Amino acid sequence: MPAGEYTQVSCGNLHTCAIDVDDTVVCWGSYFTANLPEGAFDLVRCGYNYNTCGIRSDGAVECWGRDNFGELRPPTDLKAMDIDVGFRHSCAIKLDGLPVCWGGSNWDGERSAPDDVRLDAITLGGAFSCGLDLEGAVVCWGNAPAPPTGAFVQLSAGYSHVCGRRADQTVQCWGANPFGQTDAPEAEFVDVAAGYNHTCGVTTGGTVECWGYDEHGQATPP
Repeated sequence: MPAGEYTQVSCGNLHTCAIDVDDTVVCWGSYFTANLPEGAFDLVRCGYNYNTCGIRSDGAVECWGRDNFGELRPPTDLKAMDIDVGFRHSCAIKLDGLPVCWGGSNWDGERSAPDDVRLDAITLGGAFSCGLDLEGAVVCWGNAPAPPTGAFVQLSAGYSHVCGRRADQTVQCWGANPFGQTDAPEAEFVDVAAGYNHTCGVTTGGTVECWGYDEHGQATPP
């Protein structure tokens, strides 16, 4: 990791990108971390297949890296307020709140975003996409696990599971659970992030708790 101060970070499969205090994108790790775009960015998201997308300070979307499935080809002149990169597809929320997706085979409908629902946030899984509407309800398309009812303030998708944080700071997870990746502990959290088959969260006390697949120690924080 290069020395510096950063305001946002995102992890992919074999690479990581961050935005420094000068709003510049910095990446490290394997695959396509060179030849980074210049200019100021507000948000960066790393994908699983060595690809990355970001939102510039003027809202313009730019993607770089490997483009096996068209995930680096957003609609022309797209401007967005949120974005995420999945395993074979990418999605963004346009400035009017409507979601738009590109890339992937769409065999499961993972890029067939609804055209009548406005979203505040978006997160992508293996063959599905989910977001939070203006009331905090979960909206999904593609081969997505059935979401619970009620409102959330944050959402994060793994490969086949999703975790959400509610206003009371509790975390609820749903979807595939062969490794316990949806067995969220009874604690209060200020942040939650789902990995491929594990999940971690930051508690209100500042500690990190993780659950799920742990073969490489990814669910055993220091």
